[in-house]
Amino acid sequence: MASSHWASLLIGRAQFDCLDAWDIQTQQLDRRVNGKLGSIAYAPVFWTNKGTRILAAFNLDGSHAKTFYEFDASTLEIVGAPFKGHIQVIRGLALSSDGALVATALEDSTIKLWALESRQLLTSTHVINPKIVVF
Repeated sequence: MASSHWASLLIGRAQFDCLDAWDIQTQQLDRRVNGKLGSIAYAPVFWTNKGTRILAAFNLDGSHAKTFYEFDASTLEIVGAPFKGHIQVIRGLALSSDGALVATALEDSTIKLWALESRQLLTSTHVINPKIVVF
């Protein structure tokens, strides 16, 4: 779960198949995106530094999450192109403190570094069995 001091929403995942936005004041489900967040219980979902966007490893076709998306927090609509190029399931996702870079850890023993705004893959590094990434 992730919350934002810029919004009155709490974002989380229900099981492995949807992204939920809960209204903090009413404690009611506000909206949901169906798909698949990942094959692991700790797949990250978090707010960007803008406070109006959410990043999540997600797959809209129900298979394991090999793509991550930026969502508009108010609508849960996808913003921009998805971050594609992962061959295996995304295990970890991290955003740099300045909000410019995103790192992903994958089941295929790679860590990828992305530019958030351009969605360009900057580098891919082989690392044995990465589970999480942190800036």
